[in-house]
Amino acid sequence: MFLSSRLPRAVLAASSLSLCFFAAAPLARANVRMPAIFGDHMVLQQDIRIPVWGWADPGEKITVTLGNESGQAVTGTDGDWRVDLPAIHANSQGQKLTVAGANTISFDDVLVGDVWIASGQSNMEFGIQSDADAAQTIPKASDPQLRLYVVPISTSLEPKNDIAPQSANSLSGKWEVCTPALLNGHYGWNGFSAVGYYFARQIRENRGYPIGMIATYKGGTPAQAWTSIPALEKKPVLDDYVEAHQALVKDFAQAEAAYPAKLDTYRKVIADWNKTVLPSYQAAMTQWKTAADQAQAAGQPTPPPPEPSRRRPPSPTAPDGGTNPPGNLFNAMVSPLIPYGIKGVIWYQGESNADDLNQAELYATLFPTMIQDWRTRWGEGDFPFLYVQLAGFKSGGATCVWPWLRESQQDTLSLPATGMATAVDIGNPTDIHPKDKLDVGLRLALVARRVAYGENVVASGPARTLSAVLGNKIRIQFDQQVMLGQPPWTPPGVTPPSTAAPTDFLIAGADEKFLPAQAKLDHDSVTVWNDTISQPVAVRYDWSNSPDGNLYDTHGLPALPFRTDHWEPGPIENLAVIPQPQSGAGWVQKFRENVARVKGARVDLIFDGDSITDWFQTTGKPVWQQFYAGRHATDFAIAGDRTDHLLWRLDHGQVDGLDPKLVVLLIGTNNTIRDSSGQIATGVQACVNEYLKRCPHARILLLALFPRRTPADLLRLKVDAVNAKLAATHFDDRVTYLDIGKIFLKGQEKINLSLVPGRLHPNLAGYQAWAEAMEPAISRLLPADAAH
Repeated sequence: MFLSSRLPRAVLAASSLSLCFFAAAPLARANVRMPAIFGDHMVLQQDIRIPVWGWADPGEKITVTLGNESGQAVTGTDGDWRVDLPAIHANSQGQKLTVAGANTISFDDVLVGDVWIASGQSNMEFGIQSDADAAQTIPKASDPQLRLYVVPISTSLEPKNDIAPQSANSLSGKWEVCTPALLNGHYGWNGFSAVGYYFARQIRENRGYPIGMIATYKGGTPAQAWTSIPALEKKPVLDDYVEAHQALVKDFAQAEAAYPAKLDTYRKVIADWNKTVLPSYQAAMTQWKTAADQAQAAGQPTPPPPEPSRRRPPSPTAPDGGTNPPGNLFNAMVSPLIPYGIKGVIWYQGESNADDLNQAELYATLFPTMIQDWRTRWGEGDFPFLYVQLAGFKSGGATCVWPWLRESQQDTLSLPATGMATAVDIGNPTDIHPKDKLDVGLRLALVARRVAYGENVVASGPARTLSAVLGNKIRIQFDQQVMLGQPPWTPPGVTPPSTAAPTDFLIAGADEKFLPAQAKLDHDSVTVWNDTISQPVAVRYDWSNSPDGNLYDTHGLPALPFRTDHWEPGPIENLAVIPQPQSGAGWVQKFRENVARVKGARVDLIFDGDSITDWFQTTGKPVWQQFYAGRHATDFAIAGDRTDHLLWRLDHGQVDGLDPKLVVLLIGTNNTIRDSSGQIATGVQACVNEYLKRCPHARILLLALFPRRTPADLLRLKVDAVNAKLAATHFDDRVTYLDIGKIFLKGQEKINLSLVPGRLHPNLAGYQAWAEAMEPAISRLLPADAAH
């Protein structure tokens, strides 16, 4: 079997965008017409009632025949008809499917077996021609019992009922018999999906009957693009996606009218680029390809590709928003397939939802919503849905986002008939598209054998079951024997992990500060410690963007990443060592200007924080003049700042020589992207204490974080948690805590867009409302005689 040849090394003991807005309607009703998913060489799903559907004149009688089975239907008033043929067991002999009404349509060489859908973004789209094993794989790819179908890339704001017609020489939009010539064909991204092909090949070998693979994928796309709008509407936490879709619908007519002129301009710019830039760039790429091949052959890192002297201009966005907006790919690339009979789905996606921490956590709701959406619409029950846990990419420690997306993927296993194949050990830290897709396909096939076919096979590596604190160590128990090993593939220039002892463990005490840990393996458990942590609380394994753990099972499958804690994302800041802000020279210059502006001046009232306060000097300037111009007030806030930035500013002389009477502090908003609510509250407290220490005569008016986005959004929930912690904090008597965020809410349900149109920064009316809400507290804490 193919799988046996891919055990880890040294396993050791100990766009072509459719601009259609409305659903595609049948072009003619006089004759029977079939959707494009039906065709010669197709595979129909075995052992279920086989759905066959299409369009014809209302009231027309339709007869569908496949071998000895047939069924009839009468076209409805809407022109739709559907026939469900009786269940048929797998049949490797080609048959004819006939659909007869006023006319007759016949499809030849129709097989019956299992039909799988391969979907997701670029790592699923990644073509077999680019795979590390392509040279050995493609010449041996002849299999008349394996049929492939590629859905052409298309988008729509409304669900379509058919795939747009393709040119006669296109390999997309039609069923094809798997051959070396087909896999070498010029379609898609360097051929048919490598993951999809390897998966199908392995299932074919294992099951012995026909397999059909329907490929519907598009690189760089998020999961919300593959989910229907009605499904997103059912989850309040996904409201942002719904609103984004509604905005595109609202603006579609105007965008469509403007598009031809934008497209014409783009074509002229591209023509110039092709003439002036492309030739030299192609020559440089040819030289680079030679150098890259030589480096790979020598086991050396691949040199970076050349950059063109001028970047190729991007094409104008399609009127419907293109491939990334919510629902657009479901509408055009999934809806037309329903209800074609399928066995299940394989899915490789998540990179585009791991751009920030909020999206990574939100994936735990979005991804299951998408799966349930597909299952509901297909009407086949809980068909198997198998997916890939993200491969390693990018460097970084425990602050990275990708581990949290992987955790969301793992949490989705709570849905029935789901399975996950981790690729965490076969990534490339410098390339988001690792070239080993063979092992991904083999691991998915193992999961399918267990989940979809009920085989009693090991389909996943060691998983943590228990953890116990033993003095200054933590012992981790796994569900099976654990071995030390190395990945079956590592990219050129990357050193595989050591096999001397377990690697990539982190350990932390109650302060939530994770440090690298030592570890010792003992059959089915690992003991973890760090000599500087006397009372450990939590352990994490492979918890980084590009981990290098070395735990495997006896079958060569990697251990799943895990954490024993339930802390919110983000490492706690070491507030004793304030980092130099990384905002560049512009940030430092503004800091210096702020300090110079008040040097030697009387300052009674200080405002400090981030951009929300900073904008008092731009958007809110008239309000500032109205309320604070005569109060010897200054604004130290700098857009983008977090609590550690503010502490750095104080530590570098911001208030030296000043004797303010009152400090209004609003800080922590930007920390919500990175830190947990407890860590943010700790940072805010540190800022308060630092101001109290450096300004001994000042009172502090500490403002609760303002609400941002919608109440159900994870960032909003984190803001609420921070405010609850601050409200429960026992501050110095000189500190007044004030929560006036409700002024920016509308009916306690939504951000009041008339005051906060971007759901983060107030407009002029918002600053007016803010100042008015603060004024009673400011007047009490800074009486007029003290201010003047």
